[in-house]
Amino acid sequence: MPNKKRFGATAFQLKTCWSALTGLSIYTLIALACLGIYIVIRFIGFMEPVLIPIVISGVLAYLLEPVVVWLCKKKIPRPLSVVIVMVLLVGGITALCWTIIPPLVEQINQLIADRMRIWTTATQWFDSTINNDAASRVIDELFKQSIGYAKSSNFSPQEIEVFKVAATPQDKLSVYLDINSSKFTNHIFNWISSSGSFIFSTLGLILSACIIPLFVFFFLQLGDRIALHWHEVLPIRDSKFKDEVVATIKEINGYLISFFRGQLLVSIIEGILIGTALKLYGLPYAFTIGVFIAILGIIPYLGIVLSSIPALIIAGVTWGDFHHVFVVALIITCINQFDNWIVHPKIVGDSVGLHPFTVIVSALIWSMFFGGLLGALLAVPLTASIKVLFSRYIWQSMKYKKTYPSQAAISAPTEAQEKA
Repeated sequence: MPNKKRFGATAFQLKTCWSALTGLSIYTLIALACLGIYIVIRFIGFMEPVLIPIVISGVLAYLLEPVVVWLCKKKIPRPLSVVIVMVLLVGGITALCWTIIPPLVEQINQLIADRMRIWTTATQWFDSTINNDAASRVIDELFKQSIGYAKSSNFSPQEIEVFKVAATPQDKLSVYLDINSSKFTNHIFNWISSSGSFIFSTLGLILSACIIPLFVFFFLQLGDRIALHWHEVLPIRDSKFKDEVVATIKEINGYLISFFRGQLLVSIIEGILIGTALKLYGLPYAFTIGVFIAILGIIPYLGIVLSSIPALIIAGVTWGDFHHVFVVALIITCINQFDNWIVHPKIVGDSVGLHPFTVIVSALIWSMFFGGLLGALLAVPLTASIKVLFSRYIWQSMKYKKTYPSQAAISAPTEAQEKA
């Protein structure tokens, strides 16, 4: 009988198909992971008004837990210790508000009384600025673009000729604003129409902030029980995998404790230095600004920016010129850089292992993903978590393979040996 032709796949074809399926599976898993990350980011952004007070409460609980433990060591029951700490916290916040609100009202009244002087100073500064060579070139370019836009729009030739008569930077800027007034009106209308969600979100944040003390109280009250039994609620059966998950979370938690407590000490040092320097320079309410920096400095890099804005405004209102504003900004910047390069690495960097540049980049990236305040608060915890995961499961594995090559790779026969 004639031999039947066999239509089986060759080894090369099977290997190619298997490689293609493997690659397709990897790309599918990557796409699903990206989709999951996107959904999580969108969900976190939607839940921001709820998550921000919880995150802030958790950070405050991290910072206040050592005080509660110290009181417990003094034979004070934990519930009473928590109450004492909460009374001190609320009392401190109330005293801070009491020192801020009256001077703030007085400063606002003074600002209203000096409105004409401030307007005259601002007008003179504006005129001197737009008459600058660089500003004049920019205004000329905007003026030319506006004339071109007017020719292609509904403006009459007579109106365009009137526009062309403008000669001074002030007149050219006025023409630019007149021609583009419809664009500005549309932008303002769109902003007003879309600000409803922002207003409701802001109201949600204000209402959520009112329950932060309640969250902090329960976190501190249940802190010792959570520390002992949190791993029991993990939806994982007892196994080596669960032990590994628990060990990883404990390592991440250790980094977070070291960071937030170290960051608090750093922000207190920075607040004392900046407050003292501004007081010596003669800036009013320098002590209050230093307290703000000590509190908001817990948020990496965003806290110092938020605290600097009132200082610059007070400097401008107090002295009425930009020389003093520049000096105040220079004082804050120099002390902040000293803190970043000298104090911060010694207190926080050595214990957490995150370089200041890494913290800056992580704050920018996570703020872009989750929004400003929530991203800044979660930047260091998320970055520390990624560092722990990479350290335990990627870098350590790569180091082990370089140090102890696998026996399979050493004893694997070569292709020539297989053919032989």
